[in-house]
Amino acid sequence: ELGIRFLTSDGIDTSRDGWRPLWMVKLMAATMEIESTGSRSIRGMMGQLERGYQIAQPPYGYRATVDVSEKGKILGTTWLIHEPEAEVVRRIFDLRHQGMSCPSIAALLQREGVAPPGSSRKRAQVRWRASSVHRLTGNRVYRGVFVWNGSAFKRAKTRKKRQELK
Repeated sequence: ELGIRFLTSDGIDTSRDGWRPLWMVKLMAATMEIESTGSRSIRGMMGQLERGYQIAQPPYGYRATVDVSEKGKILGTTWLIHEPEAEVVRRIFDLRHQGMSCPSIAALLQREGVAPPGSSRKRAQVRWRASSVHRLTGNRVYRGVFVWNGSAFKRAKTRKKRQELK
């Protein structure tokens, strides 16, 4: 015992006898709600994908557009090609195909004053970096592949839980 007393807004007082069972019940209910919320979120995202809508931020070269019903209800989000950036993406892939390195491509785009990814959202000056070019060329979306649970975070989380990605 550390001699610390906890009082919660829902009536748990650690100085009273019998506080632990109540705490455990509330903890179990909170855990179940978290799992339920996660399941509902995943179900909603899968529904959006099945209806042909996107659930992720669009990559460089695309813009998100919201589809709205006649009654004003938001149906989902689709990606449309943003031609000025798409031309940059095509050029980057072409330069890589010709054998140019990612740092060289980044330096070339920076010299030419091409706006890098995220520059429209950030106030600070952003630059083309070799890692940006590398990440762009490795993005499976540009090959027409959308991967569910493909993030490094999700892979690490499932590995930690000793689960298998589906």
